[in-house]
This record gives sequence, C-alpha cells and structure tokens, in this order.
Amino acid sequence: GTERKALGLPEGYTMTDKTEDFKTTLKSKVSDNIYKNIMEQEVVEKKEYTKIWNYIEIADAKGAVKGHAYVVQGNYNCEVEHGNKSWQMHKFVFMFDENGANTKVVVVKSTDSLGATSMDPKAIENWLNENFNGKTVAQINGVLSGDGGIDFIHGATFTSTYLRNHIGFVINAHNRAFGN
Repeated sequence: GTERKALGLPEGYTMTDKTEDFKTTLKSKVSDNIYKNIMEQEVVEKKEYTKIWNYIEIADAKGAVKGHAYVVQGNYNCEVEHGNKSWQMHKFVFMFDENGANTKVVVVKSTDSLGATSMDPKAIENWLNENFNGKTVAQINGVLSGDGGIDFIHGATFTSTYLRNHIGFVINAHNRAFGN
C-alpha cells in the first residue's frame, strides 16, 4: 500500500508480485554465486547490504502490463556528524514502464535524515528527480557511469552515494535476468 501510494499509480492499476518468476529467470541466467549475491543477501543490522524484496508487475484496469517495479532495501554506514558514523537503512521502489523508460525512484522508508543537513529539505527528492526520474534505463546507466551529481547535495554525500549504488544494483540484477 505504501509503495502504491508513493508511486502515484492511476486508479484501477494493480500491482502483482512476480518475485518468484524473477528469481527463476535470474537463476537460469547467472551462476549460483551471482544469484546468491543478488537474491540471498543477509539482512543484518550492522552490515552493508542491498536486498531486492519484491519484483512487481504493474497493470492497468484491463490487465495490460504498464510497468514493473523493484522494492529494495539498503543498509550502509553513514557519516552523520563530524566523523561519527551510524548504520542507516532506506527502502525504495525503482519503477519503470513496459519499455524500460519513464523510470521513477521513490524512497518509502528511511532511518537516514536523507540530506537533512542540506539547505533544502527536499534535496534528495530533487536529486532523484534530476538524475533518475523520467529517464530511460539507458540514460540512468549514463548517470551511474558518471558522478550522478553526488556532491550536489551538501550533507547527503553518503546517502546519495549509497542510493546511487543501490539503484545500480537493481538495474544490474534486472539486466542479468531480462537482458534489457
């Protein structure tokens, strides 16, 4: 429900969990080691990880597939103040339409301040909009190969770096499973 609302899906659109289909497809295309690294990450409080929880198919009221989404959680050790570090977690949804375009990244839960030390309280949201939302997966790959505006947000370098890395993780997993 939180993810559906955060994604702003039109009335009548449905979300169907296709995680087992994704796992089966991925497992048939990669080695056991790569599969374990992508799908069997251990969720531990004080350990860095990226975990794909769900792969979701999005359909309109007539049942036509209109997009896909990954529900992802990441944990990372983040500098919070003057060299002090603290473990942070964020859960986000990475959505794209049926053509691999019109992407959207929405943070649905976080223990991180998400750039609260920056001058703009919407800094992370603005950064996601500028670098990831509304782009094609190919354009996002271009962002990931550059700096992705990480230093654009004063006070949120760790947050933006790890979000960027976790988005890259999801795109890599998707490409390995589906080749696009």
